[in-house]
Amino acid sequence: MARKKEKIESREKTESKSVKPSYLAFHDRFDRTDLLILLIIFAISLFLRTYALSQPERIFFDETHYIPAARTFLSLERLDPNDIHPPLAKQIIAIFLKVFGDWAVGWRAGSVFFGMIMIVTTYLLALSIFKNRFAPAVASGMLGAEFLHITQSRIATLDIYIAGFILLGYYFTWLYIDSKPTIGLGKDARRPYTPVFWAAFFFALATGVKLSGLGGAVGAFLFIGLALWKEKKRLPLKEMAFIAVIFATVIPFVFFMIHLPQIAKGMEMSSQRLLYRKTFKFHYTDKFTHPYLSQMWQWPTVHRPIWYLWEENKQTGTINGIVAMGNLLFWWSFIPVLLDMIYRAFKTKENKLLFILCGYLPLYLFWLSSLSNYGGQWHLKGGFFYYMLPCVPFMALALTDTLCDIQDTKIGRVSTWIFLAGLLVFLAAFYPILAGTPIQRPHFNRIMKLNIFKTWL
Repeated sequence: MARKKEKIESREKTESKSVKPSYLAFHDRFDRTDLLILLIIFAISLFLRTYALSQPERIFFDETHYIPAARTFLSLERLDPNDIHPPLAKQIIAIFLKVFGDWAVGWRAGSVFFGMIMIVTTYLLALSIFKNRFAPAVASGMLGAEFLHITQSRIATLDIYIAGFILLGYYFTWLYIDSKPTIGLGKDARRPYTPVFWAAFFFALATGVKLSGLGGAVGAFLFIGLALWKEKKRLPLKEMAFIAVIFATVIPFVFFMIHLPQIAKGMEMSSQRLLYRKTFKFHYTDKFTHPYLSQMWQWPTVHRPIWYLWEENKQTGTINGIVAMGNLLFWWSFIPVLLDMIYRAFKTKENKLLFILCGYLPLYLFWLSSLSNYGGQWHLKGGFFYYMLPCVPFMALALTDTLCDIQDTKIGRVSTWIFLAGLLVFLAAFYPILAGTPIQRPHFNRIMKLNIFKTWL
């Protein structure tokens, strides 16, 4: 009995030595401390997204397409005039118009709401992936301070909605793989499919905002296949086939149901509209030009931001502007981290690395499919920087993974705090042109010195 007690004590001492420092201690359950941390991040992020939200008081940039469309859902007088995209986001904007009123805050309140959903989801996702309290605080904090996410959370356009639904879809995808097989025995044991249904449901909602939401479903399915193949040393074809059936059933069904409000009112819903032939024609046959158009390989370096608003008062020497761009320290640091993560994923095949890569790469590389055939040749159509928004949470997770890895050394911990402080310095400098508040011309000129590509204006 004494010998057994000695063995237990020896094992406990060994285990205590292997435990990482308290800020990286094993942690996988949301508790009161997590709630407090999340509430602090939530409050600061909410302030950044609601301060001067009513400015400008008029509709600007692509709000000109989506707010009138939302109004048609309230009036029920005619079909969605913005028929190049599915109606879900415009229906949600209509709900917020009904609740908050048809004015600037009412137009943009839904975007704020979905932006905050993404911050909460990122915290929970990082908590589940990294099993510590440091990672979710860093990941959600970085997302809360990220320029593109702030701007898109303050404007009534579609991208924050599709990004939010895609992130929720990936969250349930991770929960599926992170759960233990409890149905069946031995090698044939499998996990409950409930998270897969929820993942498919949210990817369907993402597709109901923009058809590019399907890119998220492809990436999630790819991750599930890679994770199961690594776990079982083979690809479980029956399991993957059943998951494919869930995706192939739930996504079209929910997509159709999204269109019911107009169908139920007896309005004509032609196959031309429901199948979005106009959308495919735009993407694959029409030539498209725009002063802010850029190619996808330019997006990771923040080569071509987009000015949603630009007003200069010569008398006061101030500028009122709203720009969609990325925090340069965040975006430029991610590029080497991505390359390192691809190398480590091939080497170790860790689920967390596969998950982050299967989140980022399909959503980014999806835009390679945006080709147009005109003049007898195929051309890469290009797009806009804000198409990268669904990728941003995965960029935050990738950077968080790197920061977690360097916490074992003093120089790594110091570097982490310098990096995080740098993100805040960039935020303080650029926030006026994210929120559309007046900025003095000399300060604007100073921050524009970072315009190394000479393509920002």
